[in-house]
Amino acid sequence: MADDREDRIRKRAHALWEQNGRPEGRHEEHWQQASQEAEGGSAGPQHDDAPMPDGNEPAGKSLDEIATGEHQGP
Repeated sequence: MADDREDRIRKRAHALWEQNGRPEGRHEEHWQQASQEAEGGSAGPQHDDAPMPDGNEPAGKSLDEIATGEHQGP
């Protein structure tokens, strides 16, 4: 399911963009990192747990949780 994978990458790249303060011109960097994470690479954490620029606590969601919108934790 390439569409499913691409959708997960798109959502993760968007989350990375937001975590980094929504910088302009870094979409390729965020896409590459999200793609590597989806392939199990070492581009970064497999969870969306980086500090948020607005001071809110991170969600700590996995790529699958981001893709499906369902929280799978305790």
